[in-house]
Amino acid sequence: MRFGLQKWYLDCSEPSGLAAIIYVGQARVGWLPTFHFWETLLRPDSRDTGRPRRVSVRPLVRVVEAPDGLSLQALPETTSGAPRPFGRWAGRRSGLRIVLIDHPALRIEWRCPCPTASVSFRLQDGTTIRGEGYAECLSLAGSLAALPFRELRWGRFVAGARSVVWIDWSRGLTRRWVFVDGRGVDASVVSAESVEWPKGHLTIESGTIIRDGSLSEAVAGPFGRWVRHPLIRGRETKWASLARLEDASGVVDGRVIHEVVRWH
Repeated sequence: MRFGLQKWYLDCSEPSGLAAIIYVGQARVGWLPTFHFWETLLRPDSRDTGRPRRVSVRPLVRVVEAPDGLSLQALPETTSGAPRPFGRWAGRRSGLRIVLIDHPALRIEWRCPCPTASVSFRLQDGTTIRGEGYAECLSLAGSLAALPFRELRWGRFVAGARSVVWIDWSRGLTRRWVFVDGRGVDASVVSAESVEWPKGHLTIESGTIIRDGSLSEAVAGPFGRWVRHPLIRGRETKWASLARLEDASGVVDGRVIHEVVRWH
């Protein structure tokens, strides 16, 4: 079954620990029409249980890139006169771009225009979250049967101008990408507790689970019940945690959002 996906992931964390995570994208599965989606997760906060989620055949929210960062803008038809969500990610470092896999059966490209950013994000209820954040875009096209791994670990650490980003594949094809302040490093360990490389390490606290559920629901929302391929029915667990970066530049405390996705 052919599958196409472009998914933006954006986040923002306040010093209090309140974190907003936003997904914006579009996907096409086999013969189904292209659907557009966006979702906001707010954790920890008793007002929010993972909504609003919107899935439609029309674009609902768009990400607009600029040389100094990007903005998140809701299109008019999403709100019917209600306050519209809006966000601004002002990048502090140059972005990253990698083709993770380029095969006739499957191509995956990852872009990270804002490995660390100053963020202001307004929710639909008018609440504004201000803090530090991150933004990336994943594009995938091809057959999910060609996915060469069965476990993915991903995460990002942000503390002012400092950043660490990692992507780790295992259980099948083993590959690892780790960037510290935008520079690639040869990491020896990537786990839920730490990321380690020759001249530094990141220690991650246990944190709070933000999401734990089916990958198809996370990507496709209500369309997920039509996606029968086992590879998109993997399980995703995502955490928000405190963390400490120690390297030759010193010691700095910040916040991590990280996840593991497993396919059985």
